[in-house]
Amino acid sequence: MENNNLNALRILYIIKGILSVLGGLAFFLFFGVGASAFKEIEQQSSNGDFSSPEVPFILITGIFGFIVLLMVAVGILNFFAAKFINERKNHTFIFVMAIVNCLSGILGIALGIFTIIEIQKVEIKQLFSGKTV
Repeated sequence: MENNNLNALRILYIIKGILSVLGGLAFFLFFGVGASAFKEIEQQSSNGDFSSPEVPFILITGIFGFIVLLMVAVGILNFFAAKFINERKNHTFIFVMAIVNCLSGILGIALGIFTIIEIQKVEIKQLFSGKTV
């Protein structure tokens, strides 16, 4: 039996990937609510009540679109990291994903730090290079 935490890290990367994708979809939902509110503002402005705020809406659309794409991309990359941890390959990719996760909140910081600590061990590096311990 292996004496490492790679299987636990793999499960945590799957959980983090699911949470990232769901977070991206939540931002998409918030954008939908904002778009419906903008439609209401646009209808009121067509009646001559006040001017339509098109430029801020375009800016907010761009920001929300970027956040959604970023969160979904990080979620998918977390799934790939979990796959590579299970297959014991792509040590550098897992290291980079640990650093990226350190930029994404408390769960990401904890996951990133524990991953960096675990994959820097000599026996883990040997597992990823294909050598037997």
